[in-house]
Amino acid sequence: MYIVQFIPLDIAFSIINEYSTFCLRNITYFRNLEEQCGNKVAGDKKESIVEFQENRRFYELLAATLITCWTKLVSDSPYASDWGIFDDRANGIAIVSTVECVREFLLRETEHILDKNVWELKDGEVQYYDGFFHPPTFDTMTAPFWKRKQYENQREYRFAFLSSSIRNIDTLIFSTRDPKAYIKKVCFGPGMNESSKHKLLVHAIGAGLAGLIEHFDDVFKKP
Repeated sequence: MYIVQFIPLDIAFSIINEYSTFCLRNITYFRNLEEQCGNKVAGDKKESIVEFQENRRFYELLAATLITCWTKLVSDSPYASDWGIFDDRANGIAIVSTVECVREFLLRETEHILDKNVWELKDGEVQYYDGFFHPPTFDTMTAPFWKRKQYENQREYRFAFLSSSIRNIDTLIFSTRDPKAYIKKVCFGPGMNESSKHKLLVHAIGAGLAGLIEHFDDVFKKP
């Protein structure tokens, strides 16, 4: 399955780089994102929270989860309409990959970063529900793969490192010398200006990623 990650311009320069970075976020980051920015962004204030009633009292089950979020594609490139899924990414880039490549990349690159006795990698398509009642198929073990229906246009595919207990890791950023292991194609957003394109192309050449830029020759010839 082809998947894509839409990256804001400022972060794009960190990924298209000789010391390319990869970011994993704690699930609480996305809860706070909705509280801060409203419900039109990637966040969901009920991310990985399971509410159930027992003796007229409500409880929450929380555990540490580090995730990276992608969007499912129907081909090997995003459609023009896909750039509208997130309202702040049109001047950035789209990184195209496959589920298998990202999974293998994460397992290899985190081997000496995340203790395998503590963290387990799971991945799958995100399911969407109404936000009021968990559907019959809902399972507490798969809570990180559920979001409210207002986010279903994101067609999310998620990779999640799960831990059985809360851990104080908000964000994990690591560098890789082999970004080609998961980046299969890079597309410039329709709102990116020519100056930013050329800067990213220079970065791509230095990092050996130029061959992954869609329509590289056409863009580089422009003044």
